[in-house]
Amino acid sequence: MQRALTDPLISVYAWLNRRKVFDVPLLQSLFVRSYFFYKSHFEDPFLHLIAARPQLFTRGHLLDIGANIGYTAVIFARSLGAGDRVFAFEPEKRNFHRLVENLARFGVGDRVIANFLAVGAVNGTVDLWLNELHPGDHRIVTGAFRERIQSGNSVSPVPMVTIDSFVQSNQISNHIGFIKIDVQGFETEVCRGMEQTLLLNPRAVVAIEYAPGPMTELGFRAQELMDFFVERGFHLYELERRGRVRMVAANQVQVEAGGWITLLCSREQL
Repeated sequence: MQRALTDPLISVYAWLNRRKVFDVPLLQSLFVRSYFFYKSHFEDPFLHLIAARPQLFTRGHLLDIGANIGYTAVIFARSLGAGDRVFAFEPEKRNFHRLVENLARFGVGDRVIANFLAVGAVNGTVDLWLNELHPGDHRIVTGAFRERIQSGNSVSPVPMVTIDSFVQSNQISNHIGFIKIDVQGFETEVCRGMEQTLLLNPRAVVAIEYAPGPMTELGFRAQELMDFFVERGFHLYELERRGRVRMVAANQVQVEAGGWITLLCSREQL
């Protein structure tokens, strides 16, 4: 069902992008507003979660890892507690520029700090494979994924940071309330780089786009991600449409081929 909705839209995007339609400011604005409308009405579960459980978003700063062009950063920014900020991470240059533009366009630039960074288990530099057909499907190049890259594909070096080092350097280590991770199969490495942050913020909730296909392509076992949270005392929930949550066992999560679900990980029962 998910792919039946998204595949035609991705094909249209790719066709328009090849013709540089989005270089025209008015058309780019129309695309952004259409994209935000699609996300809020057909794909995104967070808008309803915010309405159903606003307390989850007022516990501290929010980390938006894999912010793309800013849809989630915008809706998260409108749900924050007083004085809190969204720290948004996006490593692809064109997406990052659109992210910054959209924060201003939707009036939340004062509540979101955009970072041109990839996030992982170590600090340094990493290669990013650029998917010319899908602006939300760029991948961190792992050893396993490098074998899949075809000659002529675009790969760009980008800076990478761990969440533990980032929050420490920004002096927010013990004031993190919600973490959203959507990094096209690289989620396990992101989590390995934020172990100390999770220890210092026991009430923090982590939302992950769980897609076994991309994880396998990058060389990770999908089960390792769920084991990571279970071993640290987290309960796992599937976040469904309309903001509903359903507790799931780590070894019983079902995802249709080529699909994904949103997992909520919380030490407190939801």
